[in-house]
Amino acid sequence: MTTTTTIPVVPALDHDEEARALITSTGIVVPVLETVIGGWRVRTPCQNETVLLAGTPIDRVHVVIDAGHGGSAEPGAVGVNGIVESELNLQVALHVEQLLEAAGYEVLLTRYSDYRLPIITRAEIANTLGADLLVSIHHNAGTAGASPAPGSEVYHARDSVEGKRLAGLIREEAVAQLADFEADWVAGPDGGPDEGVTYRLDARTGDDFYGMVRRPTIPAVITEMSYLGNPTEAALLETPGYRLAEAEAVVAGIVRWYETEDPGSGFVEPSYQIDSSGGGGGTTGCVDPELG
Repeated sequence: MTTTTTIPVVPALDHDEEARALITSTGIVVPVLETVIGGWRVRTPCQNETVLLAGTPIDRVHVVIDAGHGGSAEPGAVGVNGIVESELNLQVALHVEQLLEAAGYEVLLTRYSDYRLPIITRAEIANTLGADLLVSIHHNAGTAGASPAPGSEVYHARDSVEGKRLAGLIREEAVAQLADFEADWVAGPDGGPDEGVTYRLDARTGDDFYGMVRRPTIPAVITEMSYLGNPTEAALLETPGYRLAEAEAVVAGIVRWYETEDPGSGFVEPSYQIDSSGGGGGTTGCVDPELG
């Protein structure tokens, strides 16, 4: 893995005796609301409350990695070759977790299997854990204009200085590492000006539109590494080596965020706002998975 650092200096964590999150016996990550006699009162993925008597307690982690989308109701984009984004996001997120843990960081994914997980719960997991940062893994849909280099996009909250820096570092690594692969690269909507590192505002409110950067109280970014609508990139995404390269780029950016004062690059001002109520990620019609 190519990074600008060598041996990471991992910050120490204050581990509490009481859990802040729980991995249930069925592998579902839930935020803990309080410890009760013999168990934990938790928030379910669909924002209900219940008491669980078994599971693996998690007190704190350095990094929360979010595999975007999930479940049959919210699979995300589907590639021209049939790749489902929610499954791809999870594969890359698992690589990120493994690589970060090998570097000495404590990591938790928001989900480890394919089920619906509203945005509010994803953010609550990270906030409750008191993590240092949150990275949400996604892949672009549709088609875009031709580009001489990978058109990776990373989104941050408009006013988050550290979120913006993290986004810039991850994009630097993504463009550098993915360029080693052969593809007919595309970038931005019809080759437009939003390729790179930016934010997206809600035209109705003027606030950040994307819930995965608006709701967390910690630096948070959304990565859109490659285009599922581009046949050559979709073909690469079928290969383990390319998925691993995406994960390595995320990890390299995170390590640089911890280890350096590098500002990152690729920042662009958004060319438009979104006038929409959103395209999913809410709780309406949400059915909780089996929690054990």
